[in-house]
Amino acid sequence: MKNIGKTLSALAIGISLIIVIEGLLAVAGVTPLRDKDPFVGFKGSSPVFIPKPDHLGTCYLNPAKETYFNKQEFRYPKPQRTFRIMSFGGSTTYGRPYINNTSFPHWISGILNNAQTSINFENINMGGISYASYRVRILVRGMAAYSPDLYVLYSGHNEFLESRTFQKIRNEPETLRKLRSFLHRSRIYTVISGAVSSLRKGRKTILPGSVNARLEEIGGYELYHRDPEFRKGVIAQYRDSIEGIIRFCRKKNIPLILCTLPSNLTGVSPFKSEHRPGLSAADLGEWNRLIDSAEGELGRHDFAGALNRIRSAEKIDGSFAYLQFIKGRILMELGRYEEAGKAFLMAKEEDIVPLRALETFNNAIRTLAERYQVPLADVEAAFRNVAPNGLPGNELFVDHVHPTIKGQQLIAWTVLNTAEENRILPFDPLRDELSREKAMAFLKEENDRVTPRYRAMGYWGVGRVFHWAGKYPEARTALLKAWDTVRDVAEIPLLLGDIEIIRRNPRQAMDYFQKAQEIGGEEVRTAYGMATAAIQLSEGERALGILNGIPPAERSPIRHLGLSGEALLLAGRTGEAVKNLEAAIQKAPEVRRFLFSLARAYVVKGDESYARKTFNKYAELSGLAEGDYGDFRRTTLDKFHVQGRNR
Repeated sequence: MKNIGKTLSALAIGISLIIVIEGLLAVAGVTPLRDKDPFVGFKGSSPVFIPKPDHLGTCYLNPAKETYFNKQEFRYPKPQRTFRIMSFGGSTTYGRPYINNTSFPHWISGILNNAQTSINFENINMGGISYASYRVRILVRGMAAYSPDLYVLYSGHNEFLESRTFQKIRNEPETLRKLRSFLHRSRIYTVISGAVSSLRKGRKTILPGSVNARLEEIGGYELYHRDPEFRKGVIAQYRDSIEGIIRFCRKKNIPLILCTLPSNLTGVSPFKSEHRPGLSAADLGEWNRLIDSAEGELGRHDFAGALNRIRSAEKIDGSFAYLQFIKGRILMELGRYEEAGKAFLMAKEEDIVPLRALETFNNAIRTLAERYQVPLADVEAAFRNVAPNGLPGNELFVDHVHPTIKGQQLIAWTVLNTAEENRILPFDPLRDELSREKAMAFLKEENDRVTPRYRAMGYWGVGRVFHWAGKYPEARTALLKAWDTVRDVAEIPLLLGDIEIIRRNPRQAMDYFQKAQEIGGEEVRTAYGMATAAIQLSEGERALGILNGIPPAERSPIRHLGLSGEALLLAGRTGEAVKNLEAAIQKAPEVRRFLFSLARAYVVKGDESYARKTFNKYAELSGLAEGDYGDFRRTTLDKFHVQGRNR
């Protein structure tokens, strides 16, 4: 008995000591691991809202954040009889391709305020352009200081935008996962874990305070390749971010509604497709022949024949996202909508540039909502329910993920239904048929009041997104619609000029660039566009003159080096051209255009070994099974009138 007593006494002392140390660490400000992002950290961040000078009690958007968030302000402390709703997410929450005026957060507060006058339902739109869930997680914590009454979370389309590294994701048993989850609550474990991690390699990525999207880097979508380990890391981080947001809201007693995310399945093809590793040249040739045949038969409405070709190609390589998209279109034409839906989903899942939320994300949202008993607004299901044949497309979306104005209203309606079912609001805005009819009438009236210019500005936004993502035919269609109405925004003709360059219409491009120059405000980008058009017209000296006119402090280093190299080559200054192009490739080794130009410069200079090596690198990045260097060399010599001699 004495031994038992001593053991219990020692145990009690040990537990007491642990409690005391935990308490001291809490006072010292140590945050347990479960409340931290284990994947990324941030540096140089600034608050989204700051006190407004000379307006005591008002917070307004930090000017440093205007690129990412809608301009707005609110009172703090919160006025009486105000119900403050904060909606978090990316550009859909923001309201893209428009602004807050037609976003779902705006429609939520609009319906509520239209239904009664005794309470002011306030919308604070926390949709950040290109913000992924791990950035939203920071916003959620920061905005809790401003007395929110409800959080709405719609996040998941931007998870693959930023580069970061992940340690290899382990498949651990459930019991070990639960033990790890328990230990992550301890501040003692947190301190020990931090000390050990600091001695190891592979520490978590530190991201800048502002978004750094890979698609905005030189090379854009060419930087994306199939990467299963990175994908696993993104999925794990997404689950952790959403779970962290849920736990934080529970801790702060902030009501939360989680939203699933729909995508445009039928109206937008994948952004980038990539063949499976190890595909032979013979198999690739046969695969291309089958796809060409399938597309031809689809155009002739021979849907059965097209499907047979697609299935044969699928046996060679079914992981190519575009194949699955074509398969979905064929099955839809055949009226086999359930199979078509599976193909369209596969096309989305296999997209090498995943700008639409993975199905894994929606499954995680539903699972976590059930596990933590968080109200779920199943927006993805709502879109399927109203879409023709259950396949969401262009009738609900203006691009790949951003809903039409009516689509934004549908999100608001779904969120309000969820809020009503869970008794979150101080009254039920959709409580009976009369209330619903009043809400529907309000939405229709507001939709009818949207001006043609506002809609045209939306087309500009759609064109920007598609241009940014490399989908140039879709971008051109949207930008031409915008240009019909909006003639005072320089970026519209600027982007149309860029697209004409891609279409190999340099004179039309130059016309657009001159219109952009007349409007003003995009001088540097316009100059680079005009220089590129001049290069396509083989006017090297003209291109050099334009490039030299760009102030050095405003130059884009990689682009300037590359375009200068191309212009110098046309002007007959081959040595200087090689030097500039080599410098450009050293800074951005995966930009195919500059690799192609450098290979040309080597041919003109007579450096056969370097020319062949550089051309083969270009061919590899272009997805060509084998590059025809001999033909490339002949056409280059003909273009630059070189008779096999050094220059």
